[in-house]
Amino acid sequence: MKIGEIGQGPMEYNRNKLMAIDTRNKRIRVYSIPEKVMIDYSYDGVFLNRVHYDLPDDTYGYPTMMRVLANKCYFFYPSMSGLSDPYYWVINDTCGQSLEIKQKHGNPVLKRGYACGTYCTSSSDNSLLYYNLFNDTIFRFTEQGGMPAFLWEQGKHRISVSTEDISEEMMAFTMFAETKRFLFFQWNNATFKSSSSFGFYDKRKQIFMGTKKLRDDLNTQISIPLRWMFSYSQKDKKEYMIGKIEPYELPEEILQRENIDSEGNLVMIMVRLKDK
Repeated sequence: MKIGEIGQGPMEYNRNKLMAIDTRNKRIRVYSIPEKVMIDYSYDGVFLNRVHYDLPDDTYGYPTMMRVLANKCYFFYPSMSGLSDPYYWVINDTCGQSLEIKQKHGNPVLKRGYACGTYCTSSSDNSLLYYNLFNDTIFRFTEQGGMPAFLWEQGKHRISVSTEDISEEMMAFTMFAETKRFLFFQWNNATFKSSSSFGFYDKRKQIFMGTKKLRDDLNTQISIPLRWMFSYSQKDKKEYMIGKIEPYELPEEILQRENIDSEGNLVMIMVRLKDK
């Protein structure tokens, strides 16, 4: 299925764009950043609407992530070292009107570093989690609004707005996802000179655990490297981690059964999580 085209026409969007699925209204929303317009398509790729969105002037940067929850569009802005990005997030209704702008305060962070990161993930309870690498708080957005959800403990592992230099002790998170029971994290040390590490925060036991791979209890031939996992989803009340994997990392049995070229493109995988 094809979703519109890159171009200048009313049904087209700029190459510099953001995309999100609006499950409530059954639309695919494409935000064309330079024109500040939202273009809506049906699930079949049929053009539906084009609306101008009231977002701040992009002189100091533009959003790098967009999510849709209920009838609101959430735009999340980056946090880059040495730059003064004025916004955390902007929330608009689906008609394009601005509802909330969360501004940053203070000076640019990590003047001699290059770590960066702003992350947003869909959660297990129809909410959004937002995490800014330089903030101690992980926020949760629901239909009722935004609120603090988790708070990082202080320590040498943290990067903050007062950090002027980086060290290998500091953790630069590069991805996270929330399931019903766990928060899943991927991180490097802040120098980015080592391979990625992974861990789970058990919300029930309130403990943090490290790991390297997901174990397949049904077919132990498959060893799934966590470096390829990037999202979370629910289907029919079952939980899945979504990721991608190099085809040559799959067992020969699966390559033949699914008619997959071992030297072909990346393969999307859905890993079913245990119910307990």
